[in-house]
Amino acid sequence: MKAVRTFLTVLCLSASIAVWPVSTEAEPLPVEVSFPRLWDLVQKHAPSEQAGELELKAFQAEQERAIRQGYPRLFLDARAFSTNDSALSFISLLNQREIQSSDFSPDFLNYPGHQFFQKATLGLDWPFYDGGAKRSRIDSQAKEVLAKTFEKKNSRLQLYQETASLFGSAMIFEKQSDSLGKLSETVNRNLERYRIGVKSNPLGYSGLLGLKTLKNRINEALLENDVHRASAKSALEEKAMELPRSWSPRTTPGDGESIADFVRMFLPSSPDNAKARRSAQSEKLQAEAEAAEKRILGEKAARLPRAGLFSEASLANGNRDLASSYVLGLYLRWDIFSMEPYKKAERAELNSLAMKARAEDFRLKEKIDTENAKRSSEALEKRIALTTESSRLLEEQTITSQKLFSTGAINMLQFLEVLNQNLEITLNLNDAEIAYLNENLIRIKGTDFEIPIASAGGQSDQ
Repeated sequence: MKAVRTFLTVLCLSASIAVWPVSTEAEPLPVEVSFPRLWDLVQKHAPSEQAGELELKAFQAEQERAIRQGYPRLFLDARAFSTNDSALSFISLLNQREIQSSDFSPDFLNYPGHQFFQKATLGLDWPFYDGGAKRSRIDSQAKEVLAKTFEKKNSRLQLYQETASLFGSAMIFEKQSDSLGKLSETVNRNLERYRIGVKSNPLGYSGLLGLKTLKNRINEALLENDVHRASAKSALEEKAMELPRSWSPRTTPGDGESIADFVRMFLPSSPDNAKARRSAQSEKLQAEAEAAEKRILGEKAARLPRAGLFSEASLANGNRDLASSYVLGLYLRWDIFSMEPYKKAERAELNSLAMKARAEDFRLKEKIDTENAKRSSEALEKRIALTTESSRLLEEQTITSQKLFSTGAINMLQFLEVLNQNLEITLNLNDAEIAYLNENLIRIKGTDFEIPIASAGGQSDQ
């Protein structure tokens, strides 16, 4: 009976295991996304790119309109009407060149009755001199288009900087997460060695407290790191819109294994001839100042005479005959006295000088910021190299200290000192890399930086 009961128990357990749902799907590994691929997606979906292109086209259309404003104006005026107006009836008969003696009787002039007329006029208006107003519009609009071109370039550069900043930050926080994770594993392994009530405990109570304190510090750093990393990745997902559900920034040799490699590849130093040129934002301000200068001539032209050619050919038809007429001549218009243009030219000139001063002020500040960022970047790069080397040496020291602790050559408090140094150097390296990335982003803003990645259409942004 006991054997049968045992057999039934084993059979039930087997059946339970057979019907228990077992998940065979493993958690998918994150898909590595390269920075060029990410930039391609961001640029493709960026509203600022579309807005910049449309605004530039609008300014180019306005430039074309300014060029054609001096063209002759050809117009047609055709009308058919019925009237009993005395003056209009008489003039309409006169246009038909069929005035009769009976038309001058007082009764007919006062009461012409209802009459039907048709008239068509083809006219030409050609202003050939406007005091320079047309030239002013064309030149100022050309500068406005140039300014908008630089604004579009600067907008794309800002988008590139934002993307590079987020991607580089994600790289740095991914790397720090790995370093903190390894350190956390070392701390947890040693915490497991503590045994309550054992006098010869290798940790000691002080060592236990020190390890728990260090573990809390590591968890705090991991929590803060995860928040920053998630924020950077979330922002990139919003910008790119087509990223995989689970992805990570690629840090293979193709994109550079360190943040220094990333900067050298995607935020490279500009050649000397590019450094001498203004940045896109500086060029935009300069072009806007020059456009304001070109408008001065247009304001001065308001006080000058305007001359042109005009011509009209008319065809009149009524109940008597069909006749044609024409007029051809020149006209001169000159506001001898008007308060409308008062001080406008002076105001335009002062505004132009102010805009030039602001553009120069921006250029000087930008140059100072760029030089400072360059020096900071160089110093941080050396600091990162030294800190990275120290981190490598400290990792070796950690392995050695772990062995010495295991053999009893050193106590836990001595080992804790090495572990704490490991945590500090990891946090310091992370801060230095973030600062290095930010300084290089500032550096490229002050030069004629060309994005070193082909656009979505396969064309270089250069």
